[in-house]
Amino acid sequence: MKTEEKKFTKKLFTLLMVTLFTIGGAFAQDPTDFGNAADDANISYITVGKRMPFYVQPDSYYHPGFQPVSDELTPGFVWNWGPGSAATWVWGDQLTLASQTDNYVEITAGNTTGDFVLNVKEQAPAEFGGCEDPDGTDITIRVVEAPEIHAFPSFLSEFGISDGETHQQCGDIEGFDASIELSGFPNFQVRWELERQEIDEDGNPVGSPVTVDSGETAGGPGPGYTRLSNQTFDFDSERDLVVVDNKRTRYTYTITGITDLISRRSDYLEAETTWYDADPVTFAIIVNPTPQTGPIFHIPEGYGEL
Repeated sequence: MKTEEKKFTKKLFTLLMVTLFTIGGAFAQDPTDFGNAADDANISYITVGKRMPFYVQPDSYYHPGFQPVSDELTPGFVWNWGPGSAATWVWGDQLTLASQTDNYVEITAGNTTGDFVLNVKEQAPAEFGGCEDPDGTDITIRVVEAPEIHAFPSFLSEFGISDGETHQQCGDIEGFDASIELSGFPNFQVRWELERQEIDEDGNPVGSPVTVDSGETAGGPGPGYTRLSNQTFDFDSERDLVVVDNKRTRYTYTITGITDLISRRSDYLEAETTWYDADPVTFAIIVNPTPQTGPIFHIPEGYGEL
């Protein structure tokens, strides 16, 4: 027997799927199809360790009152989920059946990447003869790695600094492109912040820091289902780091994580987005005012006159 919470979850998921395929005309899907996969090959991509929802369209003969946004199922029917006929995986390792309520399930991916064929068969209760669909329907669960940060090439190549280090120079920096090297599925998203702080001659902060800019910037090419490795993208472009009020000025970049297309999709049931490589990485750049040479003092020419 379904709880009201499960009913709400199923209805909400179905409504969202219907909305997606109604407004997303490029998919050319019937709303009652619930969307077979992440692409046209009946494949659903999931980041390792994540949980995703799946719906099965019930047999229309046995469930004549079912609509895409309803729970009008004929009682007693079950949907049997398991490995496809040629699959070699078992529940609890590569995939876990987190919950099952009628034709709605939640599948959790393990930490093993690869393709795992999942099959589901609708079965009638005893009062309808107990018949089970002999073949059922397959979907491939493609478990993929989470996005990864590898390096920050612009900070190393232009300033020679790594995480937690500081670069100093005389005068402004114009048109700096802050870049990141990463792997994952485009399009990427980088969460970062740039802070400005006046400092004294000993490097101590003066006054309060100012957030110059911050964002969750999309980087790389548009959406795609091919994993890219060691790709470099700018997350902040054409940035001028300038001396303010002719005083030593420190700029600090803080990068706190990345996501990619699949990881964001895999957060569908989560309360918030998972940011990977989320330990703060910081790079400090100090721009110093150019010294202004003063006058040369000397003994006046009239000195010593009698």
